[in-house]
Amino acid sequence: MQQLPVPPLGSRPEDAVWLMQQLFGDMNAARPEPLQGISPICEEAVRAHDWPGGGRELRSRLQRGLETASGEQLQPLDIFPESVVQPDAVQTLAEAREAAEKAQIIDTLALTNGQIAKAAGLLKVSRTTLWEKMQKFGIVTGSE
Repeated sequence: MQQLPVPPLGSRPEDAVWLMQQLFGDMNAARPEPLQGISPICEEAVRAHDWPGGGRELRSRLQRGLETASGEQLQPLDIFPESVVQPDAVQTLAEAREAAEKAQIIDTLALTNGQIAKAAGLLKVSRTTLWEKMQKFGIVTGSE
């Protein structure tokens, strides 16, 4: 018997949205006051999630989200309540970009054992640009 490999749900964002839409109808109908639908931003959040628990995780999150939803449509915070950001924890886009850039540089330097030239190649920036960013972020390696 030949096996048919099925890629994980996290690598099929449209399938995750489709599955949510399929499950939503019956689950929503069981609510005392059914929701009007799923918000587009909720669908985007479902596309962006990596779904390590696959379809079971999606079903569980949808069920819990429908139990606690209070608006007219299902929202991302209904599905992903752990993603609540406190007002004082909101970063500007510039701060978020810098944090992501710093993390990527650190990860790439770890991958290359601190070899700046090799890391710069992987990051597709010049060695000088990488060095300047490392100085800006206070990143120090043993192979300077």
